[in-house]
Amino acid sequence: MENNNYTATWLAEWFHDWPRILISQGFQESNSTFFPDSYDYLEALTFWAALPVAWLFLSFVLFLIYFCCWCCCCRNPKGKRKIPGHKCMLVFCTVVCLGAIGVGLYGNQVMTDGVKDFAGAAEDANNTLVDVETQVTIIDRTLSDDLTQSLEDLQGIYETPISNETVQEKLLQVTADMIKEVEQAANSVVKVKQDLDKIDVDLAEISDMTEHYEFLRWLITIIVLGWEVIVCVLVFIGVCKTSRCILFMAAVLGLVTLIICWTTLGAKLFLALAISDFCVTPDIYILDQTADKPLDEDVMKYYLYCYPDSYSPFEESLVNGQINLDMAQANLKKLNKWSNPYYPTAMSKIHVIDRDLNQTEAALQEVTSLVACEVLHDDYMQALNGLCYEVLNGLTFLLLCTGVCGVMFSVLILVGSCAWRKLVNKKDYYKVEKTDPYFPKPQESSAPYLEAYYSTNTTMPAILRSPDPEISSQSSADRRSAEIISRPNRFTDSQIHHHHHQQPPPPPQPQLQYHQHHGQIHMPNGEQSLPLMGPRGSPPPAYHPVTVDHEQEASIPLRLHYGSSRQTDF
Repeated sequence: MENNNYTATWLAEWFHDWPRILISQGFQESNSTFFPDSYDYLEALTFWAALPVAWLFLSFVLFLIYFCCWCCCCRNPKGKRKIPGHKCMLVFCTVVCLGAIGVGLYGNQVMTDGVKDFAGAAEDANNTLVDVETQVTIIDRTLSDDLTQSLEDLQGIYETPISNETVQEKLLQVTADMIKEVEQAANSVVKVKQDLDKIDVDLAEISDMTEHYEFLRWLITIIVLGWEVIVCVLVFIGVCKTSRCILFMAAVLGLVTLIICWTTLGAKLFLALAISDFCVTPDIYILDQTADKPLDEDVMKYYLYCYPDSYSPFEESLVNGQINLDMAQANLKKLNKWSNPYYPTAMSKIHVIDRDLNQTEAALQEVTSLVACEVLHDDYMQALNGLCYEVLNGLTFLLLCTGVCGVMFSVLILVGSCAWRKLVNKKDYYKVEKTDPYFPKPQESSAPYLEAYYSTNTTMPAILRSPDPEISSQSSADRRSAEIISRPNRFTDSQIHHHHHQQPPPPPQPQLQYHQHHGQIHMPNGEQSLPLMGPRGSPPPAYHPVTVDHEQEASIPLRLHYGSSRQTDF
């Protein structure tokens, strides 16, 4: 670039170096010069924007193949609920995704600041042009209307005959010269306005539209990033709770987020390439756009480059206007000198003309300062810095955020589906009363439930509801094989007598008669009928029905056999 005040960033150069591919011309490379009115240029940008969308469709095809293989080949996965690796991967992807979202929020704010600088610069430039137009209009009206009318009135006063005709002729001649000088000054200043009016660009509309669309873009970006945060939080909750439902819902929302990520990535990539092409050679594009305009090319170069030794295209008009005003001021002094002794009534008009000339000269100096290249060039540089530095940097951060989130959500969907199929729904337990004859429902080990059952039924014989604590601590395999048996009397009388001396006989117990058809133990006095049938019509686990004879109970020790190697005497 010829402009020594602006230098394209390395980021703009990097994006600008990307090849511009034309699919319609057999993947030929085209020019990277910013030219949005060209169909080939737009096609070259669309090629890069279509790549993320193509990857999205390819991802869906891979997902479809993966889920089909999962449904057909992995219907009964082993190792359920043993998913520490999947959990770690899900947490890692979630953390990376949240970090990328944080980068995206920062980039979104940087981009917004850059757009605001661009819109502010356009608004400032528009205000400068409006001020120039306003001052020029005031000068034109003052010179063409007020001063011309005052000079004509003064000329009428000087037409009154006086004794000194020479002075009268000089006053009339100076007044006529002042009228010409005022008209020439007005024409010179109006020429500046006419040259600036050739800038056929509504900068105020550009500023308003930029701020409006930037607000919509900022809002949509915040909504998308917030949506991604919600999905990440769902994944994290699903991992913490090991919930299939939450992980499944997060996977479905992840598919929607994946579509949003890759489509917006294409749009952002299109915009980043276009901005980088403009930022590499902004002056060339602006000069090309104004080439067919009535605006002189020197005017645009004057404001685009603003070199210290540059010549202002408005300098000639402004200098001529200033010279004419100075000549009018000098002539006014002559009128003031000659009119005082001969035309005292003309002094009031001379003061009014002097006031108008001073105001016009001040306005002309303000116009000269406003049309200087430093003012509009500063606005131009501010717009370039906002667009090519902040906007492009923020857009790059958003590109990184969107790309990383797209990859992470793809991994989350795959890993989440693997973790989801390895999880087992927990069985729902329902609350029952302890007095329920069918309480508890046996699951794996029945001995603990038999303990609870026998301990709550106080009408059962003490020998049946007082299991040995050592017995209850056996393994599930031993407890499932527990039996209550009654062996025949194989002790001798001496042994029985010795047994009676060692242990006093227990009080007589009522005979318990078991009826196999009804699955109950009936007490002889008819006080209680204890059901021993399970919900499937079978006795409780590890329980063998016996008939207890209270006459033999005192002399026969009952033994509980657990397995084949352990027995316990009561």
